[in-house]
Amino acid sequence: MLGICKGALDVAMKSSLAHANIDSEERQRRAKDFFSQSIEDLRLAEMCMEIEATQMLTYNAALRRDWNGEEENLPKESLALLATLHACKTAQKVTSTCVDLLGKNGFLRDFLVEKFYRDSKTASLISLDRRSGVYRQYKDLSKMIKTRYEQSRLPLE
Repeated sequence: MLGICKGALDVAMKSSLAHANIDSEERQRRAKDFFSQSIEDLRLAEMCMEIEATQMLTYNAALRRDWNGEEENLPKESLALLATLHACKTAQKVTSTCVDLLGKNGFLRDFLVEKFYRDSKTASLISLDRRSGVYRQYKDLSKMIKTRYEQSRLPLE
């Protein structure tokens, strides 16, 4: 499961962000107005922030898996599942933003971002496939969170 997570991170980090950053810098050199440049910079910074958060969640899941123990109320498989889901969503969000930043070139086969966008969609479909055990684990995770929530609720008096 952490393999899917790592693959989604690779798609988001190494490829899409680098290509969008290069093209964004070229656009800024073409004398766009100040406001659109700052918006592009903000979008690039948000993508970096999402990638870093996902990377930390993935490393935390891998570390807990190596410890071979369970933390408070969250089993290690659940943390890996959360990391995978977050990584797939982050990869989709980052590649989609990169396609937006590239404009019409984002959909051309000449730019690798188009391929990375397709790969991120595929990773998210694999992670949500009903035939795999992952879908069952999502249901188990939601049940566990629901019971934990029910136990932590204070009675109203």
